[in-house]
Amino acid sequence: MTSEQQPQSATTLVLRAFSLNFRMLPTFVALGLICSLVPFLLFVAGFAALAEGMTALGIILILISLVLGLIGYAYFYAATTLAVWLRLTGVKAKVFQIVRRLRGRVAWKTVTTGFRVGLTVMFGYLLLIVPGFIWYSKYAMSVPVVVVEQVYGRDAMDRSASLAEGHRGRL
Repeated sequence: MTSEQQPQSATTLVLRAFSLNFRMLPTFVALGLICSLVPFLLFVAGFAALAEGMTALGIILILISLVLGLIGYAYFYAATTLAVWLRLTGVKAKVFQIVRRLRGRVAWKTVTTGFRVGLTVMFGYLLLIVPGFIWYSKYAMSVPVVVVEQVYGRDAMDRSASLAEGHRGRL
């Protein structure tokens, strides 16, 4: 058995994860800036409009920034998932290669699948909290499934559920 196949202690796994995340920090920061800069600027412009007395424009800009912020967050999650997956498979992709790979259909399907999972989990929390935790642990891998396996929507949620089977406590 190689060292990669042998069971590892929690400390070893945490140190390996920290090391990988530390090496990838510049990539994560760049992706975060790409995904959040426009929503942030619109948010600031909205508050500036409110301060100038342009209430309708300010509210519209703030609402647009919130929607774009949610989309940007989903895209950031997908981009960081792809970056880590590529690194773990031995590919050192640059930031714009990652962004290019996520454009179009994969990006849109990531956002819609993430939104669908979010609504499902939120509904679970409204049903006395416990179903929300159960559904969160069941569907936590949906966006990585979309990015890595390019399975979308309900199929991604079903695949996430099958991956989580027997491992929910760790998720």
